[in-house]
Amino acid sequence: MEEHRLYNEAIRNVMAVAHQMSARWLLSEYSTPQKKLTIIIHAGIMTEANLTIQRILEFSLNAESGIYLTDFAHMCALYASVKAGFELYAKNSRRSTGYSGDIWSVSNFLSYSYFDYIPCLLEEKMLPRSIFDPSYEDFKRTLHFPEQAGYCFFGAIKAMHRFPQSALLLTEIAKVLRARLMPHEADAVLANLLLTNPLNLVARLMRMTIYSNIAQTQSDFLSTKLSFERAEAEGNFIVNHCEPEGDIWHEIGVAHFGKCIKYLKYLREKNTADRHKIRKQDLLDQLAKANDAFLKNMTASATGKTLSSLYMFGYTLCLSELLSAGIIPAGKSSNAVKTGIHHIYKNISMRIFRSIGWLRNEDFATDNNIEDTFQNLLITINMVVARYENLVLCRSNIPFIKYTVALSLWDFTPAITPQICRMTLEWLKQAAGETEKLIADNLSVYHVAYGNISAKNFLLRVRHTINVICQYVADDDLQQEHNSPLIRKKLKKLSDLKLMLLDLEHSCTDPAVFST
Repeated sequence: MEEHRLYNEAIRNVMAVAHQMSARWLLSEYSTPQKKLTIIIHAGIMTEANLTIQRILEFSLNAESGIYLTDFAHMCALYASVKAGFELYAKNSRRSTGYSGDIWSVSNFLSYSYFDYIPCLLEEKMLPRSIFDPSYEDFKRTLHFPEQAGYCFFGAIKAMHRFPQSALLLTEIAKVLRARLMPHEADAVLANLLLTNPLNLVARLMRMTIYSNIAQTQSDFLSTKLSFERAEAEGNFIVNHCEPEGDIWHEIGVAHFGKCIKYLKYLREKNTADRHKIRKQDLLDQLAKANDAFLKNMTASATGKTLSSLYMFGYTLCLSELLSAGIIPAGKSSNAVKTGIHHIYKNISMRIFRSIGWLRNEDFATDNNIEDTFQNLLITINMVVARYENLVLCRSNIPFIKYTVALSLWDFTPAITPQICRMTLEWLKQAAGETEKLIADNLSVYHVAYGNISAKNFLLRVRHTINVICQYVADDDLQQEHNSPLIRKKLKKLSDLKLMLLDLEHSCTDPAVFST
């Protein structure tokens, strides 16, 4: 089969297995710097696989990751949007091996967002479970001041001593520490990698997200401002010195969006002395920077419509218009339905969907025309979501992905229907279920606006959203015909309920007041 897209699910799964195998080998007690694990990924005609792999094995293979792909497998990985970096290892290697194509190696995995945790790193013998564990202080001392520490019983530290410059190992350890809300310890692990490889893209991106996360947790405004400045400096360093990739721009856009939301939080708090230091223009400036970054990410994408930046681009435009128009989100469940904002979301969503070809450029004379067209749009969205279902395998990101699908379906639909209600509630219930799975391992949930938050707090957020929707429509309502006058009245009111604004309730509790 020569159709690359037919391999999407398979190549993502194979790359996920390769990621796990490589990291688990580095953590194995039998692993040493002298023993190298080699993985060769072949795609295409199966009868050619053994001979191709045998010929590649005759080549001198010493890439750090130990993971190699044939030409066609590499192309399949690109089509499938596999979140890894690739380098041309050997061009036209026929003369050396008899294999006629190029050989590609994996240079990095964007594992902090897309690939799952290494199971053994979640065990107590490897890393502390939380900052409240008795072993946490020993771990901090061993990590920061090894000369003052006694015997090291943490398996992760021992592995770091065996492979002090392994990018894969160090980023996997930092990923677990970040997910367990130990950002400073995660940064200390990344520092070991950046000492000799200051241009390591994954480490730099992780450090940028870590400082953004630290900023979100600060109560003091100036401390928050400093942490955001550190994150922005990391982003500038990446753009100026590292190999440019689309995901860089998405992460930079998310950092600016998160800064806007954090500043909005300060403005909405009653008892803060820092409100006068923030103007509405400061928020609009951050949203403009976020917009620019999301556009650059979509431009860098071969498809021109990367899903992650697409929905963030839409939300950024909506929030900019709400702020510019003086409609400051109250974010309270008692006043979650705000009259007049539906047209803002509707107009922006129509523009975006038309620009990427998901909607035709036509006027909608009646509600029926809108709903008929939206059914076709819904089919397209469902097919796109299904295509990328196994792209994100990191358990800390899966709950927010499902939560985001629910919010995007609801907020950007031209009209709320019983079908949209059912689909939104189903996605929210899936998000809740995935969140519950994280509690046993004490892993946090990644939220684009607030960084890493505890699974229990995110679960409350999801359940609250479900409850607000159910305040307006019951299960019986969703089984009735859409043309029922009572249902139409309820659904029309729900069109002005925007779940993104409701999400702000969990960090913003009072109306915002801007200084001039």
